[in-house]
Amino acid sequence: INRAIEYLVVEKDTIRMESCTMLKWCVGYLVESCKPAVSILRKKGKHNNSGAANNNNGTKRTNDATAGWKLECLIDIGKALQPRLTDKIAKVRNAAISACVPLFSSDGATSIVGTTTTAEDSKKFEVIMNSIQNTLLWIMANDSSAPNRAL
Repeated sequence: INRAIEYLVVEKDTIRMESCTMLKWCVGYLVESCKPAVSILRKKGKHNNSGAANNNNGTKRTNDATAGWKLECLIDIGKALQPRLTDKIAKVRNAAISACVPLFSSDGATSIVGTTTTAEDSKKFEVIMNSIQNTLLWIMANDSSAPNRAL
């Protein structure tokens, strides 16, 4: 993640765009790992409606040890993507917008905030998310590139 963040500030726009794409993958994996685990196994048989397969429904994949680290990663990625949302190159802005999409999934990144993380990190995350959300709203209304407004 740190290497991809380093490449967000280089002069070449294609490298900034690829770095945004790489961070999108990282955000996707982090957010996916924060979602509740759902068992795909089902017990077969008439009389066994509740069993081991039902015990895992609604459990979190994120445990106490990794929740803080995941939140730190999301904060760092959010801070790094913020300036790229207003980049002078439309393709870089497009890649940054796409990288921010997983941050706003319904049960992803926000599910770890406040549960097993410190109040300071939770506050930092909320500030970054509000800033990104405001920038995205501005882009929807004012961006010069129609594809970026449509995202």
